[in-house]
Amino acid sequence: MNSTIRTIVFDFDGVLVASNAIKRDAYFRIFNDVEISSNQINTCIRQNHDGNRYDVIGAVLDTLLAQNQVPDELKRTSRIEQYAQLYNRHCESAVAECSEVAGVSELFDQLAGKIPLYINSATLEEPLQRIVHRRGWFDRFHGVFGSPTSKIENLEKVRQAENCLPDEIAFVGDGQRDWNAAIDFGCRFIGVRNGFTDFDKPAPTEIVRLNDLIGVLETIAPNAKAA
Repeated sequence: MNSTIRTIVFDFDGVLVASNAIKRDAYFRIFNDVEISSNQINTCIRQNHDGNRYDVIGAVLDTLLAQNQVPDELKRTSRIEQYAQLYNRHCESAVAECSEVAGVSELFDQLAGKIPLYINSATLEEPLQRIVHRRGWFDRFHGVFGSPTSKIENLEKVRQAENCLPDEIAFVGDGQRDWNAAIDFGCRFIGVRNGFTDFDKPAPTEIVRLNDLIGVLETIAPNAKAA
């Protein structure tokens, strides 16, 4: 293991579990009781790609308000919460049971006892921790962090817990938000390429298979930052 890397932080969806499609499809499922097109929901997802489920659901409800498909704006907040709870229930169960990304279990076995591992996700922290427990992974990690705390703030939690420098942390993610967080925080970034990757350009260090992570970590030069 590269001696300049003291801890590894993983995004969750799309990096450890094959759940990106589940979370996207959930928006269409929870709104199947109202008259809204798939294209309109797609637009709301795309326009709020950097937001969370509340942002996407709010955008869909605003579209429905404009079409007089829901009562009135005074009930917007409560309706967002109702749909968010429906979304959470669907996703928590499905993500807890979906396939892991190929190579995850083998990687955990290879890294066990050698380097601290963390999760840093935009998923709400309480359901995220329940999901990780249900998958039998919780003891693999020194910390499982989610929203509403930002990914940058979660990286700082990791740094403080490990008493290390930012560039001694490697953040493994499949989204531009992950990369941006690594840049702003000052840690290393390893991009994971999959069908949902949305990098603006190729990341300096990328993998397709998690099995390649250890080999890639060995090649990262000291003081190589995410940018």
